[in-house]
Amino acid sequence: LFEARGNVRLVTGDVTVTSDVLVYEEKSRTAWAEGKARVVQGTTTLTAASVRYESESRVVHAREGVTVTQPDLTLRSEALVYDLRGQVVDAEGKVVVEQPDQTLRADVLNYRVRGKVVTAKGGVELKTKTATLTGEAMWADLENKKATVTGPAKLVRKGGPPPRGREQDRVLAALAKEDTTFTAAEEFRFSWKDTEEAAARGDDRVVQ
Repeated sequence: LFEARGNVRLVTGDVTVTSDVLVYEEKSRTAWAEGKARVVQGTTTLTAASVRYESESRVVHAREGVTVTQPDLTLRSEALVYDLRGQVVDAEGKVVVEQPDQTLRADVLNYRVRGKVVTAKGGVELKTKTATLTGEAMWADLENKKATVTGPAKLVRKGGPPPRGREQDRVLAALAKEDTTFTAAEEFRFSWKDTEEAAARGDDRVVQ
């Protein structure tokens, strides 16, 4: 059993762990890091107040102010388990996933890093540049920009300018600038990669 203090750095394979204090048990190949703990693997960096890294299974357990950063994504939560081998993240507690032009929030979230696929539940909210989608549970493909919400769901699309070339159409311009609210009792599917498209099921309503 090793204990080190002050700018500690542990390197095991392609993973580097740094912290203020670190305890390493050689038999189980487990490290406990406290104080500005940081775990780095390739282009992925995890920071937290406290980290336990199981080197044999390559699993990171983190809590208190957890942040995972990648080149085009930032994930924050209160607690998190990151399987570095399988590239799967399970996070809970005020989870926020931020990407350029889109933000996802939930109480509990599973994120598959390789496919950028998210399964979330509990007060789920997805914000894009022009719309906000909310519900109780969500499956989302963040790479291809499409999501499905189950249970009571709502999509609010922000108003904006009319289509190019139709600016002189007063009725169209007036309608375009108003927010539009879509609700569904059972399921709502939404895609926003190139054009915005939606499909709803169960007591569907559109209000403008």
